[in-house]
Amino acid sequence: MEQDILGIAEIGEWLGLKRQEIAQWKYLGKLPKPDYELKATPIWKKETLIKWKSQNTWVSDRINL
Repeated sequence: MEQDILGIAEIGEWLGLKRQEIAQWKYLGKLPKPDYELKATPIWKKETLIKWKSQNTWVSDRINL
């Protein structure tokens, strides 16, 4: 079953990258604004991330290395 919401670790798994790299993207403001925040944990809807990925060609360039 595919998840509809993702945290930083799940985004890393989805893109095939390390969690640390995704956390760095969050820190640098490269990720979209989270759809939800649980305490200090950002959560995104998968549809938000799919749209973000399609609008940022550098993401595809990075994961296709």
